Amino acid sequence: MVIGSVAKGEEAMSFIHARFQSHRWLKRVLKSNDPITVSIGWRRYQTVAVFSKVFTCLNEA
Repeated sequence: MVIGSVAKGEEAMSFIHARFQSHRWLKRVLKSNDPITVSIGWRRYQTVAVFSKVFTCLNEA
């Protein structure tokens, strides 16, 4: 049996701008919508990241 709860401040959805570093055992490239497990202190969160890329070649014209 697992008993747990979510704190009042952890209920809202939010956006985080962060840099990820993949584990050295992970051989493939991280892609959008792949499940990612993030460890922060003693807590672990599973999230789905959406990566974006700025295309500089479109701004040169």
